[in-house]
Amino acid sequence: MSEINIDGPLQCIVSDMTAFYVKGIYYELTLYMDLWNNEIISHSLSSKRGDRMTYISGLRDLLELKKRYPEQKMILHSDQGSVYSSKAFNELLPMYGVTRSMSRAGTPMDNAAMA
Repeated sequence: MSEINIDGPLQCIVSDMTAFYVKGIYYELTLYMDLWNNEIISHSLSSKRGDRMTYISGLRDLLELKKRYPEQKMILHSDQGSVYSSKAFNELLPMYGVTRSMSRAGTPMDNAAMA
């Protein structure tokens, strides 16, 4: 992600998914974090491996927050994972005036805030 000047909340949101086990149960957690103050402003958790709705559910919560600030310019940055690249995920963003930003292929440091 190229350098941007963040001088207030909701200007740049970063997202990533992580997977982990607790007591033998597999979980996937998707987080959406505001780079202004590193606050997690949306999240979604699933115990189903590969559950694409984990991403979409967290995104919907983020977009509900964005609806309260329709004039606020927002960038959503993530890696190039299949869900983040999906049509279903990306069709929602323009409807809310959210600009898409994705890391370069094979460069996890482009999304270092969430790594």
